[in-house]
This record gives sequence, structure tokens and C-alpha cells, in this order.
Amino acid sequence: MFEDLGKVILASSSQRRRELITKFNFNDLEIIEPSINEKKFIVQNSLSQSVKNIALNKALNVKKKIKHHLKPATIIAGDTIVYRAGKIL
Repeated sequence: MFEDLGKVILASSSQRRRELITKFNFNDLEIIEPSINEKKFIVQNSLSQSVKNIALNKALNVKKKIKHHLKPATIIAGDTIVYRAGKIL
């Protein structure tokens, strides 16, 4: 099912995301922690855009780290924002 993805790289430091991705049994899976300042990508008054910005920048950060890879890779990144009482926690 996932053969066309090539190497799959999870751009995350989340233990829960690690647990979830291993359930897919990818043939060639690597987990690389991104190093970004998430606060830098928060968009005022737009939680959905903030989550997209953070996930995209995690993927881009990991892409820079793996540019030495010679074979194609698929990078998976995501983010979760906890919002309560008008504040991002």
C-alpha cells in the first residue's frame, strides 16, 4: 500500500506520534526530531493556520537535515495546539 512513498521520515519528537506511525509498518521508517521555535510560527487569531505553519516548518527543518539522502523520501509532520479560555497553552 505504501510502497511508492520510498523512505518515510516522521518529523516529530512526540512519543504518541511515534507510536501511531509504527502501526503502519512502513518498510523504511526513520524518525527525526525537528528543531524549530514553534512560537515563531503562531499566527494571531488563526489556530488552524498556526498548526499548518508549525507542521510545515517542522517538515522543512527535517528536509534540511536529510539533504544528504540520495533516495526519495516522504516526510510526515504534524502539530497540535491546545487552546483554552482564549489562550494557547
